[in-house]
Amino acid sequence: MELVSDVDVDVQLYDTDDTSTFRGNGQAIVSYCSSNEKADPTKNCGGLGGPKPETFTYGGLPYSYSGYDGDQEGGKGIEYIEIDGVTNRNLMMYFYGYEAGNATVTYSYTQP
Repeated sequence: MELVSDVDVDVQLYDTDDTSTFRGNGQAIVSYCSSNEKADPTKNCGGLGGPKPETFTYGGLPYSYSGYDGDQEGGKGIEYIEIDGVTNRNLMMYFYGYEAGNATVTYSYTQP
């Protein structure tokens, strides 16, 4: 998934198969949380959600996220999420815009 936007848009990714702790959306994989929220077990913070590129293994697969500051080449407003391997969970993506503007989300996959 690639997000290109000229305004502040947050992307979130959830595992909808895992509702054991968080019923609504499921377990967060990519979701921003402040430092205080990360310390709070009642907050649904994902393994990924910081400002810089990072990778997190979830369900045996590596998930990579550009970070909310954007990718290193395009900068803010250009974000990505990549999953290396065959997705083994039902996932849901959410996008939240915080001001008027334009955003384009491109979702792609290849079949092994």
